[in-house]
Amino acid sequence: MKFSSLLKGAAVTVALLAVVTEAQAQLPVRTTKLQLFNGANNVEQVMSSQGTAASYQAAWPSSTSAIPASSTGFLLATKGATGNDVEMTWVPISGSLLDGVGAAGQIAYFTDPNTIASDPKFTISGGDVTVGATGGAGTFTINNGTVGSRIVNGGTTANTLTIPEIGAGGAGNFVISTGQGTVGQVLISAGPGLPATWQTIQGLTIKSGTVTPAAAATSGTITVTGLTAVTEAVVSGNSTNGLIVYITSIAGLSINWATTVPCNGSESICWFANGTP
Repeated sequence: MKFSSLLKGAAVTVALLAVVTEAQAQLPVRTTKLQLFNGANNVEQVMSSQGTAASYQAAWPSSTSAIPASSTGFLLATKGATGNDVEMTWVPISGSLLDGVGAAGQIAYFTDPNTIASDPKFTISGGDVTVGATGGAGTFTINNGTVGSRIVNGGTTANTLTIPEIGAGGAGNFVISTGQGTVGQVLISAGPGLPATWQTIQGLTIKSGTVTPAAAATSGTITVTGLTAVTEAVVSGNSTNGLIVYITSIAGLSINWATTVPCNGSESICWFANGTP
């Protein structure tokens, strides 16, 4: 056999092998597990199909151009409105991913640029935010570059609130006492660090007004509103016929008055009343 014939036969064999190899590359691989080996580094990668769900196709991205150089990204699968197939796309990440853990009802906060955490003493339930916990008062710190920090806390006893003195060189705290007070009462300070108390200031409960009595009237009643009871009152009037008006009695919210002469219908009686708010 001639050498040229051997050479031609070898060439045909190589061509046939190439055709077979190409054909095999185009055939679908039907297997539940695909293993990729890197012999140089002794690394194995495995892709497997789990479960018995319907078949689907995952279309991989045609390139990685969506991710800028020296940047990070993740692979996102998008499923169509119908069918089971998904399309994979590369999504660039701007900055760093967050990590950390929290707990239900607790408000998350950052412990470093990309880590979150939570605390059982800082919680939210519906629209209610709670700072602190049973057995330990929570605090709010309000900073002022001129006079320093101001810390508002739950006080040392139940239902109290401590508010630091405002201003440079503050010497004590203002402590709001237990209770809500009653209508018309105000908080009165007892001094630095001592609980303020709710008190009624009589001057703040003064009511006033005017009435015009009917002609020939010699007495009448003024009904006061805005108080629960009148404790003291003053009346005065102006007249051209020498009329003098005075109080005959006070009962509840009523101021009873009388005059020394009958009214002529042009007078005005001015009254002031103080009492229980």
